[in-house]
Amino acid sequence: PDKPGPAFAAPQGRRGPLVHRDSDFSFPPALAGFRRVRHVQFDARGQDISVDYRHDEPALAASIYILPRNGESAEKEFDRRVAEIGAQHHGARAVNSGPIEVSPAHEPAESAEFRYQGPFGGQQQTLRARLIVAEHKQWFVVYRFSYPAGERARAEGLTTALANEFAWP
Repeated sequence: PDKPGPAFAAPQGRRGPLVHRDSDFSFPPALAGFRRVRHVQFDARGQDISVDYRHDEPALAASIYILPRNGESAEKEFDRRVAEIGAQHHGARAVNSGPIEVSPAHEPAESAEFRYQGPFGGQQQTLRARLIVAEHKQWFVVYRFSYPAGERARAEGLTTALANEFAWP
């Protein structure tokens, strides 16, 4: 599942970074204690993509999406993603939201955290999800994190570290 597709280049081979050809975002094999596990190309042109990372202890799932802005604002994309989480996870409710900064360059972003019931690690449990939406040139950068609610204290620092260490071109 982690072989470069047409949207990606792997200039240093399978153990190196995956580079999204159109945006030049680079996805290292490891980032802030997470390991890269797969990537997905959603459209034929290869502009709408995601790269998934996992953290083992505590267990966290992370996805970073890069997609074209097409003239839309980050606020509109954020609202669309909030609605998407509500549609995907019955009973999901926002527990907090607000502006934050991401990337080593401290780019502005919107963030929200949700609580809901769902499967994780093979069992139904209370989960938390974190959504972050930012824009960079003609691209949206969307981060989604999921983890068991009981791991909140440890997970918050890890999700922040990944969002802050993921470098933008």
